[in-house]
Amino acid sequence: MDTITAGFVDGIGAAAATSGVLSQLQGRIFALLYLTPEQLSLDQIADELQQSKSNISVNISKEAAKGVVSLLNPRDQVGISAAYGTLTIPMQHVTDKASINKQIDGMDPADPNSYRPDLQNAEQVLLHTTAKIKHVILLGDGDAFDRDYQAQVVKMANENITVSAVETNSANLRTISSCPSVSTTRVGKARHLS
Repeated sequence: MDTITAGFVDGIGAAAATSGVLSQLQGRIFALLYLTPEQLSLDQIADELQQSKSNISVNISKEAAKGVVSLLNPRDQVGISAAYGTLTIPMQHVTDKASINKQIDGMDPADPNSYRPDLQNAEQVLLHTTAKIKHVILLGDGDAFDRDYQAQVVKMANENITVSAVETNSANLRTISSCPSVSTTRVGKARHLS
C-alpha cells in the first residue's frame, strides 16, 4: 500500500477507534475497501493491513451481524452467540441498536469444531419465544465439520425455525463445504441460503 493510502487508512482507523461505532481495525478495513476500486479477497485485505485472516474474518462477521441488527425493528428480537454453545448476547427486543452493536463489538468469538451446540441452543431459545418468525443466521469460517448438521437443521425446520449460513473465511473448497451442509437442506417452505 502506498504512503498516501496507508495514511488515510490509518487515519480512518484512528478516528473509528474514538467513535464508539467501529473499532480501529474495522475503520481500517472500511477505509481500504473505500479506496480500492476492485473487490478484495480476505487474503488481500489481511495482507494490505498486515493482519491475520482470522482477525479480519471475525471483524467482517461482526459487521455482518450489525448489518442484520440494522434491519430489525423494536418488535423484533435478537440473540447472538459467539460459538460457545450459548447466547453471548441474550435474546432481547431490538430497542437499543447502539447497545447491541457495542456488545457485538465486544464479543470474542470462538472457532468451534462444530456449530451444532450453537444451533441446538438457538433452537431451545427460539422455542421459548413468542416470535412468529424464528430464524437463525450462522456466520462462520466454514472449517467446522459435523455430519449431524443436516439432522439438526431438519429438526429446526420441522419446528418452523429457518437457518441461513454465511461463510466469511473459506480457505479452500473443502472448508466451504461445511456451511452449505448447514444451509442447503430444504424442508417445507424454509429457504436456507449460503
